[in-house]
Amino acid sequence: MKSYLIICLLLFSSSAFPQQCDNLTKIILSSVKDAEQTDRDDLCRAIGQAGADSKFSADTYTVVLSTGTRLRKSGYRSQSLYPELMIVASLRPPSDLEMLHNAYVHSHGCFMPSMLVEDIVGTLKDAKTKKDRDLSARMFKNFDRDGFSTYIAMVSQLHGCTMSK
Repeated sequence: MKSYLIICLLLFSSSAFPQQCDNLTKIILSSVKDAEQTDRDDLCRAIGQAGADSKFSADTYTVVLSTGTRLRKSGYRSQSLYPELMIVASLRPPSDLEMLHNAYVHSHGCFMPSMLVEDIVGTLKDAKTKKDRDLSARMFKNFDRDGFSTYIAMVSQLHGCTMSK
């Protein structure tokens, strides 16, 4: 249920009131090498707006920032990049975020993390009861690494993307 609440906060937080993450989170983000300050600021703002400070480990914040930076350097231009990555991070181990970057690159920019997030959020929104939402969230959490990779490939194919090696 915690994951579902974080997803809701990330989706429905108002960008009209730009908030910042707390000082500890800023320190964690500043330690990520090769990250642009604009990426640090964007992630910090997403964390602050969602009230997600201290909801994730330092490792998770670090991986989200480094994955987001790599996606941006590869050409991904979504304005909601960091909320998208935080939604996936609320359901998957941090190491799985690299799969999103790989899928984007190997599909030549066709697959986008927003496609995966749209599917996840749609599944959770379509759940009729709290029990159904919990079961849906657990399904995403319980994929093993290969299962999550297959899920990414299926979402990619549904959107007409093909992957190269």
